Amino acid sequence: MNFSILKQKKFLYISIVVLISLSVTALILVLSNDKSNSATKSEKNDEENYSFYHGLKINGEYVSVGIFRREEKAFFDKYKTNSEYLRMSYEERDSAFIDQVIERIVLEDYVLKNARIKVTSEDIEKYINDNVISNLSDENLLDQYLAENGFSSKKDLESEVKFYLLKMDCLPDIAREKGIKLDKNDEKRIEEAEDKKKMEDKLVVDKFLSSDEIKEWIDKLKKDVKIEIFAPSILAYRNYKDGNYEKAAKYYKKAYIKYDKKEFLEKSEECEDKIKNN
Repeated sequence: MNFSILKQKKFLYISIVVLISLSVTALILVLSNDKSNSATKSEKNDEENYSFYHGLKINGEYVSVGIFRREEKAFFDKYKTNSEYLRMSYEERDSAFIDQVIERIVLEDYVLKNARIKVTSEDIEKYINDNVISNLSDENLLDQYLAENGFSSKKDLESEVKFYLLKMDCLPDIAREKGIKLDKNDEKRIEEAEDKKKMEDKLVVDKFLSSDEIKEWIDKLKKDVKIEIFAPSILAYRNYKDGNYEKAAKYYKKAYIKYDKKEFLEKSEECEDKIKNN
């Protein structure tokens, strides 16, 4: 038997196997990268298709789609049984919604700068475990919880928890300074609570957040904040409401091009009629 020929054949066989393995590995990497890039593109397209994508800047930074989506959920929960809200036109609701997003960012900016505590990743994880995961029948339901509450990822939830913890450090004292009082029902809840101080702070902050006092306070904070609205539908409605029909017509046309909704074109034509008749 010619061992030299056998060695050559064996070497050739091993070389072919290695070459095939490398080719398959390379193909898998290419497909994985394509899939990853496709997912990234899909997420980007999803954000860019959102109505208020790049629609609002505060202090030179665009408000993220994630914040808009979380505030949508909060806005709906706040007004879903409010008869005045239900009678609003969609333009009025969108305008009120933008105001809520602005107020949220202004408040977030304030607590980030003025909180006396430093919220750590451990604080955030503990809060999520104690107040979210512990209330789920199965830990695997977290993704469902995130989707139902307007969070695109756990990272979004962590940001919101940080914001909440900072609010609970800053706002109780401000709420009391603004004259927010608790009633007998609140006092009963405090008595029944395991941590009475924490419950009292939570209740006073909840009342403050839905009061006229916080609106007045945030309006003062806004004076030191640069707010830029770019959403054409909002600019169109606000100019229309103020009687600036030329600007309103321009922005309604932009809104029609951006959203492809016939009602914006009709509103633009209505504005042009008003200009002619004046």
